[in-house]
Amino acid sequence: MENFLSYLTIGLANGFIYTLLAIGFVLIYKSSGIFNLALGELTIFGAYLFYAFVTQLKLPILAGLIGSIILMGLLGWTVHYGVFRPLVGQPILALLVLTLALGGLLRGLMMLFWGSDWLTSPTLISSTESIQLGVISVSHIHIAFVGISLLLVGLLALFFQRTKTGLAMMVVADDTVVARSLGIKINQILSICWCIAAIAAAMGGILLTNVIGVSYFYIELGFKSMAVALVGGLQSLWGLVIVGPLMGIIEYMAIGYINPLVGGDAEIVGPWIVLLLVLLVRPFGFFGWRKIERV
Repeated sequence: MENFLSYLTIGLANGFIYTLLAIGFVLIYKSSGIFNLALGELTIFGAYLFYAFVTQLKLPILAGLIGSIILMGLLGWTVHYGVFRPLVGQPILALLVLTLALGGLLRGLMMLFWGSDWLTSPTLISSTESIQLGVISVSHIHIAFVGISLLLVGLLALFFQRTKTGLAMMVVADDTVVARSLGIKINQILSICWCIAAIAAAMGGILLTNVIGVSYFYIELGFKSMAVALVGGLQSLWGLVIVGPLMGIIEYMAIGYINPLVGGDAEIVGPWIVLLLVLLVRPFGFFGWRKIERV
């Protein structure tokens, strides 16, 4: 029972990181219709920047965190204005391939500057200290996973509902033609979406690599987060809050109970089986909107 509760809590906490990353994926898709397949690379690139600031440049933790967030926001802005804006109106397949090229570029930069070895991430939050909850102990970093993810989701929900920019982003996501007719600056809104997505990816990467270390091999995070976004539905932030932890729990239950039976790696397959089964029944996800076309 103790092992079960341990897998449950760790999976729940890690699942909130998937939620955090899926937010950026959904923002870009909703605003521009682009499936950002470079999400995993953006995530780990942000973690490498944090490592560079704190470990290599010897900056304080807070300065390194702020510097990483600023640079990732600038990267998101640059990617939109320098790469995707000139290709507005091009076939969606071209934009999809472009995200793959972006991921390849970031992967090459990571290997060039930091090599292929696993690096020890600076300690943002202690992963050894914990609090006791009944028969299980929960580390401070896993509590931070949940708290920071919920905080960012709540702030984004308020941003969308209470600010002009947030409302404009929702209009752009729904219909760009209507948005232009209302005088909304589409490119400016898309740039903000890319900035937020890159920052959310960096935060997720910095938090998770605090536990596992930094390596470009962990870019598979992006694909797990895409599965969370597709299962949760591409229109609901709170759907991501529910599905992300569920995916994390499935992953760690597979590690604890299925891996010993099959010899390992069941956690890699688990989320994709869930995605396949859900999309067969609900192609728009659990909390997505069913599109109805009238003829």
